[in-house]
Amino acid sequence: VRRVQCQWKSAVSNLHEHNQSSELFQTVDTIVSRLPWAGEIPGFNSKIDMQFLSFYLTTQWLTDDHESLMLELLRRETEQLKGDHIHFQDSFFIPLLCAAYNNRSQYGTDGSYQWLRDLGTDLGFQYRSHLVTISNINQNHWGAIIVDFDQKLVRYGDSMDHLLKAGVKSALNWWLYVHTGQDFSYTKLPMTCQEDSHSCGILAWNAITHHFFPKCHPLMDASRMRDERLRMLLKFLGYSVS
Repeated sequence: VRRVQCQWKSAVSNLHEHNQSSELFQTVDTIVSRLPWAGEIPGFNSKIDMQFLSFYLTTQWLTDDHESLMLELLRRETEQLKGDHIHFQDSFFIPLLCAAYNNRSQYGTDGSYQWLRDLGTDLGFQYRSHLVTISNINQNHWGAIIVDFDQKLVRYGDSMDHLLKAGVKSALNWWLYVHTGQDFSYTKLPMTCQEDSHSCGILAWNAITHHFFPKCHPLMDASRMRDERLRMLLKFLGYSVS
């Protein structure tokens, strides 16, 4: 309990240090002062503790849990506005896919890959039009991946303008061909270039939301990332954000 309290106090102190007068700051400061600092974040399928929300008051690097929460927000929005034809996978998908690729001689029979075979079959028959995920790169960076099964196209976005890693591309090529019998092309997913060392996670999410909802979700301003993190916190808590 003491550790969680210290984490929140440090985060709130950081908020006060860098945001003093804006309306956004005042709103977040008021809401955070009323929040329980522990327990699960309500309303999400992902069972993640409230303490992880404190990261959005700081410039700490976002974790797998944060990416999962943001993808769940986007999944809800796409289901409301576009139906359920977009399939979301959390950040563990690419490592698991690469593991299957490295053991591909057993892929067709190994029971541990049944979920991946079932997913590939659904996507291959185009029961879903897109596969969306955020990929952890070298344990210190996030990239956005959208696989478009209608256009046979993989879109990859990177806020440092890096190319998709060769190993990930090979695993995707193999898996997509197994389940569709076709080769996919690759193109760049438009994304804001980061100007710091910590915004890749939220920018990856933004690139995906912008792709599906360009009018509602413009690409973020790299110079305003502290504000964007505060807006994301408000979204998690169910507040309308302008």
